[in-house]
Amino acid sequence: ALLCLAVFWDIGGPTRDERFSMIGSLAFITTNQLMLTFMGTIGLFQMERAVFLREQSSAMYDVFPYFNAKTLAEMPLLTITPLIFTIIVYFGVGFNWTVEGFFMFFFSLWCLVMSAVSLGYFVSSLFSNFSIAAMIAPILMMPFMLFSGFYVNLNTLLDWIAWFKWINPLKYSLEALCANQWQYDRYENPEAFDILKFSGMSFGLYNSIICMLILSGFFRISAFFALKGLIQSFNEYQFKTQFFIVKMGFWGFGVL
Repeated sequence: ALLCLAVFWDIGGPTRDERFSMIGSLAFITTNQLMLTFMGTIGLFQMERAVFLREQSSAMYDVFPYFNAKTLAEMPLLTITPLIFTIIVYFGVGFNWTVEGFFMFFFSLWCLVMSAVSLGYFVSSLFSNFSIAAMIAPILMMPFMLFSGFYVNLNTLLDWIAWFKWINPLKYSLEALCANQWQYDRYENPEAFDILKFSGMSFGLYNSIICMLILSGFFRISAFFALKGLIQSFNEYQFKTQFFIVKMGFWGFGVL
């Protein structure tokens, strides 16, 4: 947050250069929040894997209460962190000085954080080794950044690859923040440079927020079923191991 303030201090303005600087600040903010949150969660289930599988094999609890408890326990931190970031950055950079603009900025960041956490849960549940998950993470992040709408106008993409933007939470978060900043600008200052039209951002604030929530739910449900699959595979492996031990015991008893 302090680095963002140092680079993008009070850059609000109607000119082309000022708006390019501001959209750069929004791209930095969204990428920063996505990367920090995602990288902080990809090792979550690896750290608890041994304990989780042992307790599952003992039928102490099901995956559903474990998953819900994990989600609820981390919810306060996942809410306070983007709120503090918004309080530090919002007025220093020079975004809209309105109550609605402030809370929609925070809510858009919160939706992005929830999407990143859900994606991190999903990746963490797929791999048993943290090193492998850490190697996969940059491979996922690079397309998200490239298709965010900051590096290229997404309306110019070829059809065979343009579909990726619809599953990209970074694209939705950047567009939501840009719409929050400039969606009413054409009425308040008609002579200002229309950065939304120039960047091809026409999806809108509320549509972007809804899509982020949908992606968050999709990734979280996928992580839940991935954990269910992990338990099923572990139980099958444990059953085969116990059957082999019993079989060997009977074989040894027959030899004796």
